[in-house]
Amino acid sequence: MTVSARALFAGPGALRALADGREGVVELVLTRGAYARLGPDWLLLAEPGVPFGPLSMAIPGIGRLPVRPGMEVRVLGERLILGDDAVRFERVRSRRPPAVGFLASSRVPAIRAATRSARDRLPAPGARLREGIAALAAGRVEDAAGLLAGCGEGLTPAGDDVLAGYAAAGLALHSLGAPDLSLPGGRAALSTLADCRATELGLAYLRCAELGELPEAAANLLVAICRGSRQGVRVALGSLRDWGGSSGAAIGWGITAAVSERLGLPVESATQPDRARCRRRGDERSAGGAGDRVVDALDPALFGAQQDSVARSEPPSIVPQMARSS
Repeated sequence: MTVSARALFAGPGALRALADGREGVVELVLTRGAYARLGPDWLLLAEPGVPFGPLSMAIPGIGRLPVRPGMEVRVLGERLILGDDAVRFERVRSRRPPAVGFLASSRVPAIRAATRSARDRLPAPGARLREGIAALAAGRVEDAAGLLAGCGEGLTPAGDDVLAGYAAAGLALHSLGAPDLSLPGGRAALSTLADCRATELGLAYLRCAELGELPEAAANLLVAICRGSRQGVRVALGSLRDWGGSSGAAIGWGITAAVSERLGLPVESATQPDRARCRRRGDERSAGGAGDRVVDALDPALFGAQQDSVARSEPPSIVPQMARSS
């Protein structure tokens, strides 16, 4: 076994995945990194220059390692074993997203203005997402989870990303009396409501969001809104475009929906979403083997290249469970 790389820093979700003795597989290989599943958790192994999220671990040179889909992965002490290579993480630094902090009610007018600024600058969601976003803004969370979870294309469907933005913003707004979606006793956790529809990776990011953990660019947007900074909103939205081709905007829609719900901002009426593109994970499981499934390409804006193809002979367990393109 050769120590081929050393991790520099890791997000909170990545650190939770690196429990000693965990075993799993590489699910998806990218030009500048790879997604691995370790037990119930996911881990994004990526070059330091890649946009950073809660599942990320920054590893210089990871793109040069011979990582392939289906490769066994295990945690041995403070090493992540990838085939014949090892990544050391004993000195890895924790990298958490910026925190909102306590929100005073006197800040509400500025928060309203910043939220309107973000909504004006975000691209408009498609018709099949608008109804779910409107349901979130109206507080109809169970309806929204049914409409949004698993709805859309990409590695994490846009609907899953909307729910993640909403969950994190709801937690941040708790000091203003907003519902806390991560604690028992109130509403059911969004990840529970979305479990039968969302993709596995979408659920992993959603569970991070319920702990207040978002991709850094999205966290910067939430902080800017909660500080009432329209200039901060403009800066954050510029970086948010780099988090996937659609994921960044979708998280933004969820954030603004949560603020709209708490502060009573009006939301434009929505039309019925295109349910033909919103697929249950269970439907996908019954659709045939790995060779019959279509794995969506990762947004090039995030990693600069599409994912490697998964061979038709590979077992179904290495194929990420995600919405199939029609």
